[in-house]
Amino acid sequence: FPDTCVGTDSHTPHIDSLGVIAIGVGGLEAENVMLGRASMMRLPEIIGVRLTGKRQPGITATDIVLALTEFLRNQKVVSAYLEFFGDGARSLTIGDRATISNMTPEFGASAGLFYIDEQTLDYLRLTGRDPEQVALVENYAKTTGLWADALVDAMYERVLEFDLSTVGRNMAGPSNPHRRLPTSALAERGIAVGLDKALAEEEQGMMPDGAVIIAAITSCTNTSNPRNV
Repeated sequence: FPDTCVGTDSHTPHIDSLGVIAIGVGGLEAENVMLGRASMMRLPEIIGVRLTGKRQPGITATDIVLALTEFLRNQKVVSAYLEFFGDGARSLTIGDRATISNMTPEFGASAGLFYIDEQTLDYLRLTGRDPEQVALVENYAKTTGLWADALVDAMYERVLEFDLSTVGRNMAGPSNPHRRLPTSALAERGIAVGLDKALAEEEQGMMPDGAVIIAAITSCTNTSNPRNV
């Protein structure tokens, strides 16, 4: 069986990126675990998400996850366990995978798992794990059939396909991350148009249309990925 983890934070599935099934639970259930009692996990619908293609230059994991959020919300994956696989998933670093797994609650799902592969081992080495620990993880995953190569023919109740090469630069919100807005659509939405006029108004101390008033870097999704900061 894969390693498991429960936590009281809604973004506990962040660690799913390492091949650990991590789900969020309530405070009382977490206290039960701390006292040595078992935690029951219902086996929900398990959905495979095949990631294909290769992302375009300059596209970040945040761009990808905003597009994925919109896609998966439309696919009704509420409470499901998602397993990301395919050539596209293989090309993502652990930091990129963590960005995607972190947004599992926004997908509506309970878990967003990636397989254990060389990217996982590279992360363990990067974060100072002993060679013996890295070898143990690799040996355990391969022996138990949890290594990525052993799961290429895994069967799912549903398989969804998402092409990474179709993802452009994205924004989302306000409030709802699944309300995606491609930056290429800003002009047609009447946002960020008339740059010369806006600059002139700004010089006069005015607030031009399309001005960014508040900007935030979501700490749990973006700043955990070195590529995004």
